[in-house]
Amino acid sequence: MIIDIRAALTTGGALVTAAQIGQSTGTISPATAAALVLAGVLSVGLFPGTALTVLARPSREVPR
Repeated sequence: MIIDIRAALTTGGALVTAAQIGQSTGTISPATAAALVLAGVLSVGLFPGTALTVLARPSREVPR
């Protein structure tokens, strides 16, 4: 499974920055900021792998 590390770094930086700004302005709590960053990390790690697994399955022919 190959994951493009550049996409992970770009997404991660934006999420961390958004979480820090939200915390500094008092808009979001530390728990919400942590959840936001964790969701971003999981999406970068899980979605590409899941997509590759689904795409690697042999296609089944649909009867006509």
